[in-house]
Amino acid sequence: MNVKSNYTNITNGTAKCKHCERIIKTSGNSSNLSSHLRNKHSEIFATCGQKKLSATFDKVVTISESFKSAAAFKENGHKTKEISEAIIYMICKDNMPVRCVEKEGLRGLLKKCVPHFKMPSRSTVTTMIEEKYIQCVGAVVKILSSVQDFAFTCDAVTIPNSTRSFLTITAHFIANDSLNAICLAASRMDQVSDVAKPDDVFDDFMSSHNSSILKEVRSASEENKELKLYFSLPQAAWESNPLDVWKSHKATMPGLYKVALKHLITPGSSVPSERLASAIKCVVCDARSRMTDRHIKQRVFLKSLSPKYWV
Repeated sequence: MNVKSNYTNITNGTAKCKHCERIIKTSGNSSNLSSHLRNKHSEIFATCGQKKLSATFDKVVTISESFKSAAAFKENGHKTKEISEAIIYMICKDNMPVRCVEKEGLRGLLKKCVPHFKMPSRSTVTTMIEEKYIQCVGAVVKILSSVQDFAFTCDAVTIPNSTRSFLTITAHFIANDSLNAICLAASRMDQVSDVAKPDDVFDDFMSSHNSSILKEVRSASEENKELKLYFSLPQAAWESNPLDVWKSHKATMPGLYKVALKHLITPGSSVPSERLASAIKCVVCDARSRMTDRHIKQRVFLKSLSPKYWV
């Protein structure tokens, strides 16, 4: 029971006591209401005070809880691990240097927010990033093992401040009803290839590609006239998600649905691949021109990962 529960017709100016029906001026607060109960209805006021006192004691942290909270911020405590994981995620996703853990600003922020947390050293953070890379690679391999179709794009990137060139390989695929892109590799290019490219490579590729599409479309059209049904449908809105559109037609056009998913993984432009490849230039900035090739590969891979694949 609180003080205001003993009054009715409470407004910004007055309130009526339930016990003696006296009109009390409130002045926008409950000070006069408490004074009236304390002077005229002391037993009821004591009840309100006991309730408030008991609620206050309920919030008091016990000694065991205090020790448990302190243990959470030790070297192997769960709070320390959670905050360290968040720092690693921030460094990889925001292309921040490892030495940011030594900066006064970040240390001051964490000191204010979590004073019991001990910031890991620069070498410890580097080790944690390498461990996180191994964990995420294992998780991605497990996910990709259940995917049937992939589209791969390659991009060459030259880092101006170190005159190093890298070849990035990006995998595009559909998983969990969404398009995904992960930079699988960022390999250093040491020399220019002198192998001559046959003139008919492109023609052979296009003929093979077209024949595979024609074969798939024929098999789909022969089954329940799916191709004819598809051409009779109205065009979908340009802002609609093609995966959602084809998912709605899965029951009526199962054959074309499989064909569509197989070819929708191919990016319509080079933007997704170039966006991931350009992460190398952000990772290896002027202040980090001496970063090793192994660490560049790890950072670019972790940068390209969606949060749902971050383990």
